[in-house]
Amino acid sequence: MGNYQQTDPGNVVPREGPLVADLISFCQRKYPGNGVALYWIGSLDQAQTEALRAGPFREAALPHWIRASQTGESGPSSHAAGSDNTSRTSVKDARQ
Repeated sequence: MGNYQQTDPGNVVPREGPLVADLISFCQRKYPGNGVALYWIGSLDQAQTEALRAGPFREAALPHWIRASQTGESGPSSHAAGSDNTSRTSVKDARQ
């Protein structure tokens, strides 16, 4: 997701923080379960950081992994192919 906008040919400025937060929130609603990323970290400013912390990123993320050994396949590509025998593992489980 682009967190900057072009002002003149070759010049860019950070987008307003609330706009960036709204765009990320939209992506999360439109594509639930998918990750989001900012296109250019060099454009991430304090206003964007604060808006993201107060908005779509106010709750800590709970990462999950698919264990290849539990899928019966050689790696995560089996999940992408639609395998339904995958299991989700939390960070706590992954450390054990």
